[in-house]
Formats: sequence, C-alpha cells, structure tokens
Amino acid sequence: MSLKQAVEDPSLFTQRLKIKALAPVNLQKAIKLIRSDGESTRTALDVEALQRQFAEHVAAGALSSVATGALKQTPYGFFDGPKPFADDEITCAALLEEIARRSHRPSVRLLIYQYLEYFNPQRPGFRRLADWLQIQVPRWDWSWRTRMERMALFDPDAAPERLATDFMGSEEGVEERAREAGLSVISLAGGLGAAAFGAACGQVAASRAAIMPSAQSRLIDWHRVQKGYDAQQTTFVNALLRPWRDAEPDVQHKTVLMTALEEIGGDPRVHPARWLRVKAEAPEAYALLLKWLTKASVYQFFDIIDDMIPYDQSHMWAYRRPFWTAYLEAGHIDEAWVVFGANGVARARDTALQSGGKTTANFGKLVRAARGKTADHAALILKIGDLVIAEWSHSGAYQIWPVSSKLTPKLYALSYDPDDLMDGPEMGTHGGSENYTWQYRVHEYIRRKTARTTSSNDWRPRR
Repeated sequence: MSLKQAVEDPSLFTQRLKIKALAPVNLQKAIKLIRSDGESTRTALDVEALQRQFAEHVAAGALSSVATGALKQTPYGFFDGPKPFADDEITCAALLEEIARRSHRPSVRLLIYQYLEYFNPQRPGFRRLADWLQIQVPRWDWSWRTRMERMALFDPDAAPERLATDFMGSEEGVEERAREAGLSVISLAGGLGAAAFGAACGQVAASRAAIMPSAQSRLIDWHRVQKGYDAQQTTFVNALLRPWRDAEPDVQHKTVLMTALEEIGGDPRVHPARWLRVKAEAPEAYALLLKWLTKASVYQFFDIIDDMIPYDQSHMWAYRRPFWTAYLEAGHIDEAWVVFGANGVARARDTALQSGGKTTANFGKLVRAARGKTADHAALILKIGDLVIAEWSHSGAYQIWPVSSKLTPKLYALSYDPDDLMDGPEMGTHGGSENYTWQYRVHEYIRRKTARTTSSNDWRPRR
C-alpha cells in the first residue's frame, strides 16, 4: 500500500499505538538497583575533601597505611569533583596500583561503575583505567569477567559497537538486556550507554530496507527506556529518517516513526527552536521530516473537510483535492498548514484522540466567524516556491500572495483571524471545475511565478 493511498484513509495513517507506561516501572526498578548493587552508595560524600586527602597521601608515599574502607571511597573521585584523580597521572597510577596490590574486588567493582558512567576515551586518564580494568577484572570468576570477554566491555574502541550489536540483536527487553551487560537503568544513561546508543543509531542508519522497521522499532524502544541521550538527538533523528530518503515506510511504521519524533521535540513547525541542532547537523533528515508533516497536513485538510462540505458543493470540491494533491505528489509544496474553524477543530481533535497520533493535533484555529466564514470553514495554507496560497474550504476563493509581501500570512501560527487569509493580490473562485477553468488559471500563475508545473491528467477526480 502506498503512502498516498494510506493517508487518504486517516484511520490507517493515525491508528492508535499501544505504548506501555514506562516511568513507574523504571522508577521501581531503579530504586531496587540502588539498594541492591552498590552502584550508588555515595551518601553525602565530600569528593573535594576526598581528592585533597588522597593527593596528600600519594605525595607523602603513605597510601599503604590507608585503611581499606577509606581506600574504597577513591573510585568516586576518579572523574568527578574539582580535581579528578584520573586527570593527575601520578595520583591515578598510585591509587590503581594500591587497589591492585590489595586485590580489593569491591573497589574494582566501583571503578567499573565509574568507567560505565564517565565513559569517554578522549578524557585524560580514561584509557589508563580501561587498560587497568582489563588486567584486574579477570582475577576473579565473576559476571564482569564474562561480560568483558563477551562484549569487550573494557576496550573503549570496541565496547560501544559490541554493546550496540548485542542490544539490537536481542529479543529481550532493552532493560533486561542492559542488565545482563552490567548496565542498570541508572548506568544505561551514562557515557557507555550513550556511546552504545549512538553506535546503534549508526547501525540502523546503514541497515537494509528489509530489516529497517524492526531495527528502528528496537531503537525507539531503547530511546523510550532511557531518555537521557540529549547529545544523541541528531544521531537518533538521522537514524529514523535518513534511510527513507528514497523509499516510503508503510503507514503503520510511519506512524511509529512520527510518534517517536514528536516525543523528541514536538512538531518542528510549532517548536522550531527545539530542532535547530538537528536542522544544522542533519539537514537532509530535517527536510524529510518537514516533507512528511507537509503531506500529513494536506491530507488532513481534505479528509476533515470532505465530511463537512454541503451536498450542493461536493461536485466542485471533488476537483480541488486532486488539483492540490498533484502539486503535493510532485514535490512542489514546500510547506503546508491547516487552519480550522470551531467544528473542524473538534473533528480534528477527536480524530487525533481516537488514533493516538499527535501530529494530527497540530493546526491553526480561526478565532472568529467573519466575512462569510462559519465554524465549518477551514483554510489550507500552502507555500509553493515564492508563493503563499490560502485555499479556503466550501465555496471559498483561493488567495495568493508573494512571499516577499508584508501582508502575506505566516504559516504555523496557532490562531488566525479570517481577515489574515483574505484579500490576496491574486484571487479567484473555483467556477468551471468540470472544464478545468480555474485549474488552468491557477496552474499558469504558479508556473509563471515559480516554474513549477503539474500534468493536467493528475487533476482529474478519482472515480
């Protein structure tokens, strides 16, 4: 089924998604982990004092006299605080040597957690700790040894890709699989979790189309479990959109993708500031997202208004949909935005509520009924090249402005007065639809101003 066919049926395009409530479950599991695995036992620890104290011990050559219980606190100062141990080559080497000499497994475990949380191969001292862990971890027969061997966990260059492959290839839930790798809900948000997620995004972006939907759905599940990957926003968006540059996902998967993208930063037309980084760093992906949103808005307008047109206007209206969708399918409509009257607002909101599709809940609203416009009326605002066109519903005229005019209506406002969308310098009615009178007139105007054309064969109503 093509996207064009599916979008014409809004019940398919915006069918309800079944998404489990995540937060309460994650919170309970996180609390359990904090209590059970010792990962977060840093209660009221003064890291600055700890770093100062142990720097003095190292300088005095007195580490061997420090109690093991006190030495166990040092992992918390390796990457955090004002003077991280890892940044001081002498202090870092001395502490690692003393922990290894005492063969103190609890300290090694805490250093593993620091490695997972602060994973950054470019940071001073990080690779020293990674090399040290590769030597120390195999000293005991424990789960970390198995994880190290299976996923190269302490090889900074290989670990992210190995973890990404392991996560993406598993049928287990993301949290369960992460826990087997030693990454709890808490540490999954840390440096290595984020690096693995970035690697997974890269893998998905390069996936074959045949496995794309399942791979992208898995990646979305991962992102929903752990929403702390702000630095990976562009990478994630790119993984969801870039593979579809030359293809169309089916309607069901497209709805999944659009819902996930909406969760990231809302509709970029309404909240452009949230998408500035993606727009700058992944312009192709951003352009595709706007293309999908434009298509959704055009079809939303016709789908909602089709049911609100009086019978005596339905014949004329049947010619308007194929005319404008011909421009849409040809890629000539750069942007689109729908403005509904009160009754259209109610219908659109009801459709969005029933379907669970957030994208269809984004539109403008007419603030009053005036100049012959009623609560049933709506307008579709289109940007085609250097033109902005307002196509009114019912028997309303089309209005056309040049983009450069100060009177040209702006797209993506949340409210409009009918006056905002009237009195264009070029305007006309839709008389003579059967003879394609207005269609040729509008087509020629658009061609002269933008050099964009469509075939008259595509203007015919579908029987």
